[in-house]
Amino acid sequence: MELTLLPIEPSHDESVCNIIKAVGAEFGAVGEGFGPSDPEVEAMSAHYTKENKKQIYRRVDGRQSGWWVWHCAL
Repeated sequence: MELTLLPIEPSHDESVCNIIKAVGAEFGAVGEGFGPSDPEVEAMSAHYTKENKKQIYRRVDGRQSGWWVWHCAL
C-alpha cells in the first residue's frame, strides 16, 4: 500500500466534494444546517489556503481516500 499526503489543490475539489456529500448522505446530514450542503464544499481548496487553516489530501494506492483539516492558532 502506498500512502501519499499532499496539500489540497483545485484538482482535488471534485473528489473531496464527493466524499463529503456521500458521508453526509450516509449519516443523514443533508440539507440546510449541515456541512455537506454548504457552498464551500464545491471548492474546498479555495477555503482552506490561509496560514491558519491547512488541509491535507490523502491518497492510498493512487486513489483519494480522505483528507484532514487543521485550524492552527496564529
